[in-house]
Amino acid sequence: MLISVLFWGMNLDCVRAGESLAHQRHVLSRLTFGATSYELEQVHLRGIEAYIQSQLQPQSIKESPEVGRQLSQLNSVNQESRELQKYATSLRHKLKNLQLGEAGARKIRQKIRRFGNKVVDEAVDAHIARAIYSRRQLQEVMVDFWFNHFNVHSSKGSVKLWINGYENEIRSHALGNFYDLLLATAKHPAMLIYLDNKKNTAPE
Repeated sequence: MLISVLFWGMNLDCVRAGESLAHQRHVLSRLTFGATSYELEQVHLRGIEAYIQSQLQPQSIKESPEVGRQLSQLNSVNQESRELQKYATSLRHKLKNLQLGEAGARKIRQKIRRFGNKVVDEAVDAHIARAIYSRRQLQEVMVDFWFNHFNVHSSKGSVKLWINGYENEIRSHALGNFYDLLLATAKHPAMLIYLDNKKNTAPE
């Protein structure tokens, strides 16, 4: 479906050893976020068709150590979204403490705001790090596409706390069955909160 659109205009039947550098760069411009020296080397060594087949099986590709290094520096990215939600909820409960006073309440509100902003910033950093350093480039291109298609907005409610988990859910289906992807995004807490579906209940 969409994968075939990405390959539109490419005559894969003519792909053989001895492909021109210009043709290799053209293919990589369609399948990746940019033709890096690593990607060019892979295409040169394996040929375009073999490279494409490997990209369609991202779990078979050993990830770049740089991705792990970058993500390891992002604390919230390495936590479950439910834990982030639990921490934010605990801060909001403190606001109900009548002994805080206005100054104390202001500090808690600032802490909540800084925490939410940090979670969003780190989710963005993780997204960019994967786009730049991941060797599973086609998967990341498709994650970017589907994340934009099934978009949510971090400014609404607690959506921001689920952003990274939502992207990871999309990542697990990005090259798979569309129905599974659609169902996963529709049922994810980020989408349920964004569309107010968490309030949808049957009578009684």
